[in-house]
Amino acid sequence: MGAGASRKKPPVVLDDADDDALFNAAFTNKVLNACYLDTREIRQRLTSCDGKLRCDCGAYSARYGSLVFRGLYADEPTKPCQDRYGMVETDNCPWFLILDGHGPNGHACAQFCLEELPRSFDEAQADTVEERLVEASVKTNSLLHKSKVESRDSGTTAVSLLVNDGVLYCSNVGDSRCVLGRRENSQVKAIALSKDQTLYRQDERQRIEQCGGRVLSIGQIEGSVPMDHVWKCELGDEIDSDGDPPRLWRKDAYEPGTAFSRSLGDFTAQELGCSSTPEVQEHVIDASDVCCVLATDGVWEFLTSQEVVDICVSCKTPKEACYRIVAESYRRWYAREERIDDIACCVLYFDGASVASPPPSLREPGAAPPPRLRRRGSIVAPAASESR
Repeated sequence: MGAGASRKKPPVVLDDADDDALFNAAFTNKVLNACYLDTREIRQRLTSCDGKLRCDCGAYSARYGSLVFRGLYADEPTKPCQDRYGMVETDNCPWFLILDGHGPNGHACAQFCLEELPRSFDEAQADTVEERLVEASVKTNSLLHKSKVESRDSGTTAVSLLVNDGVLYCSNVGDSRCVLGRRENSQVKAIALSKDQTLYRQDERQRIEQCGGRVLSIGQIEGSVPMDHVWKCELGDEIDSDGDPPRLWRKDAYEPGTAFSRSLGDFTAQELGCSSTPEVQEHVIDASDVCCVLATDGVWEFLTSQEVVDICVSCKTPKEACYRIVAESYRRWYAREERIDDIACCVLYFDGASVASPPPSLREPGAAPPPRLRRRGSIVAPAASESR
């Protein structure tokens, strides 16, 4: 090799236990220079789970990581984080939960439901997993309304992924989302395991209107948008670039104005047809499944499902993917809004127990798979810390 020739630097292998390295790789100068929060302030707003965690998925196993970012509101600088993440074991099965509180008491609603959903699931009397997930959601909603936690005009969305003997059960109420990354030929494509329950959906609008609710956007109320406007945004494949979604209102008053059609809590909205009954979808894991992402709308507001899956494919560990997803979501929020929403995500990488593992795009050259850990009890994570 000539004296002037350069040597190619070896790739940097990031360790999921090294949060500093993961942060520095995701929050690059490009991201930091675009926003006014400094590195210390961003770090204070982040909460992650332990590194190198692993769970059983029937004939497969999975590595997973999570990250929660407390948002930034100029008019409410001490506003608590309303996003919640948790992973618990129920019936010896891992269950991942992501919740997004809203309203003045959304953080308390989200925390209550995060703790109550697993208890209600364990106590459910239904025969199938799907029926128990539905029962748990409806019961949790009822208990929230009976509790001391104010939930008339506050509540939470909840998307969860229960892994039972190689089957993924996704339960969803609201506009948080669960997306599977699945290999098809040479690509990893985003496959929806949940469908956002918003008033963009005609079936959800019809249910609301049959229950006495009224569906209008702010533009329609102000007269800048025709009353016969037809909404066509396909959330997941597209983002709401207009920023004026259809909302739920009373027929005689401009409240509550929610943009989702299902949730836990939100007593006012539920009087008008907002439902606590989740939609449940199941998927049998196979060797084509690469990754799965659960996240609040802090991610999906400005990132499509495919963009998020592409980020996962470009990373080598689940928590690296979490940092990259949060950093890119943060950057886009700052570029488009005067605020930055709370952001929470959980990423799983599937490893086949009897096939090559993990998939080639995610495998570190020469690296052994992470050690299998003993089953863990509840590791429900608190919200990202408030201002210190």
